[in-house]
Amino acid sequence: YLNSSENYSTKVVNAVLVDRKIDFAQVKEVCDAFSSWATSESNQSLFEANKRIENILKKNAEQIDNSAILDIKLFNEYEIVLFNELNKINQNSNKTVQLNLEQLSGLAQPLTAFFANVMVMDDDLMIRKNRLKLLSDLYVKFNYFGKLSELI
Repeated sequence: YLNSSENYSTKVVNAVLVDRKIDFAQVKEVCDAFSSWATSESNQSLFEANKRIENILKKNAEQIDNSAILDIKLFNEYEIVLFNELNKINQNSNKTVQLNLEQLSGLAQPLTAFFANVMVMDDDLMIRKNRLKLLSDLYVKFNYFGKLSELI
């Protein structure tokens, strides 16, 4: 139905409906927002970073403690920037889906710098787990409205 009557791409429909427990009333709004957001060339690096994060988390699931609290004392300068930008994003139902996605776009530069300068799988177990937790928190924000890796 969504592909034919609303003209959404299969990628957008999959991103919104796969692995999600989205409120049915929000499906059209989320599909509309994802349709415009997915076509933006500037967001492609975010989709690629999200897919990279997804792969890292999948390979290292046993090392991630989602109940842990991030230890900012273990962060380097790139992690601090990413952490601060991540904390600026306040996803809630009072804002439009489009506004939430626009906030995520602000993570493009900090994410690029993070992956260029940070070795996630550090030899120090505490640092590694802290970095995995940061990526896990980021992944949750990225996939709040849908599975972004489906947009690639």
